[in-house]
Amino acid sequence: MRKQLVSGFFWMLTGSGVQSVMQFIVLIVLSRLLDPEAFGIASAALIVITFTVVFSTLGFGPSLIQKKYIHQKHISTAFTTAIIFAIIFSIIIFASSSIVSVFFQMPELSTILKVMSVVFIIEGLTKVSESLIQRNFLFNLLVRIQVVSYLIYGIAGTILAIYGAGVWSLVFAQIAQKLTKSFLSLYLQPYKFRLSFDLNAFKELFYFSGGYSIAKISSEFSNQGDNFIIGKFLGADALGLYSRAFQLMVAPVNLMGKVLEKVLFPVMSQIQDNNKKLNYLFVEGIRIASTTMLPISIFLLINAENIILLLFGEKWLDLIVPFQILAISLPFRSNNKLSDSLSKSKGAVYYRALVKWTYAFLVIVMSFIGHFYGLAGTAIGVTLANILNYVLMTLLAVKLTRVSYKRIIQCHLGGFFITIILLIVLFPFVYYINPLINNVVVELILSIICFITISFSCIVLASNLTLGPEGAMLIQKFKDGIKHKLNLKNKYI
Repeated sequence: MRKQLVSGFFWMLTGSGVQSVMQFIVLIVLSRLLDPEAFGIASAALIVITFTVVFSTLGFGPSLIQKKYIHQKHISTAFTTAIIFAIIFSIIIFASSSIVSVFFQMPELSTILKVMSVVFIIEGLTKVSESLIQRNFLFNLLVRIQVVSYLIYGIAGTILAIYGAGVWSLVFAQIAQKLTKSFLSLYLQPYKFRLSFDLNAFKELFYFSGGYSIAKISSEFSNQGDNFIIGKFLGADALGLYSRAFQLMVAPVNLMGKVLEKVLFPVMSQIQDNNKKLNYLFVEGIRIASTTMLPISIFLLINAENIILLLFGEKWLDLIVPFQILAISLPFRSNNKLSDSLSKSKGAVYYRALVKWTYAFLVIVMSFIGHFYGLAGTAIGVTLANILNYVLMTLLAVKLTRVSYKRIIQCHLGGFFITIILLIVLFPFVYYINPLINNVVVELILSIICFITISFSCIVLASNLTLGPEGAMLIQKFKDGIKHKLNLKNKYI
């Protein structure tokens, strides 16, 4: 299990790193080829599609991962149910597309939703394969699928944008990504396609999937609630700006938080009855997330203007402040994913659903209040909602594992230690030395070098605090290896 965990983490981190680099490149290219309105319309379509996909899949995929023992009847029942609901919701979105476009006051949205309704069929065909890949700890396959499918998205979107397809470049890129992901999942993790239904298997899967779906629906309310408010009340341009700020901010979360979530959920599910091991994985996961995300959050906050100018250009300057505000929520988002994995692995889906619905309510209410003060006000509302959600999810994790609050506080100290040092050094460096250079690229490179140097030094000097006992052992082995090589070199000299 330890080897699978380390291997899975390595593969997911590598894959997410590659995908993050690709996302940055695609984000830069498409932002320079398309205007905020195109991104806003595409984001409005994704609000509807991603929200409805939750109903079409019913959480049977994660249920296959969480259940300790599964048989062919579980797989066939999950596949059959997914296909039936995919067809139903594809028809619903196709038929209601005109109503949705009138609601958002975006005429182009009607045709886009009709075309994107095919996504439900693709998701229905693929969900079981994706779940079996995770269940079997085949993270190397998962990484390949994610990287290749996103590469197709970037290529398709860029080519279409160059030829003037506008918002359609984003639509067809999304469909191309889903098709690629579906084909690769079915090819790399084949299973028997049986359109059969077993009532007992359905009941066994539905207890978890029902609670999971209730929580997932609330997650979509919380994930899309701010976009919904902005799209409805502030328009396509504002939604385009906000969605770019959010995508840029969430890239580090995808790199670390999602990696930990995808790796830890199947592992935690296998040891769900062993609280001691669960406590260890949960606490050390939070330590790693805090050690990485807290410093990155400060780096993004301080360097926001140069990052936006370099990546997107001057026409996107209005997203600097929303981006800075959203960056504050980074560590909370990452840690929430760990608590989420823990609650799912323990089968506490209904407790989790209650917390998720509370969070969704907070996001929608605070976004609505914040929109009266523009994008910055909305970003503040969403950030506050994330902090409150972190508190609620941590309380749930403590209830499930009996881990002490003292241990949870201790595992955050490494991240706070690095953050304080960064603030002392990086803040005056960026605001007093960089302006003398007056070159965005050089300023950002120097800031990155400063950030890496300080972070790495803190991790090495306080490895037990920042990485935990096992991390400290790895650092010590690294130090001993260097000393051994130096001693051998001096001996021969």
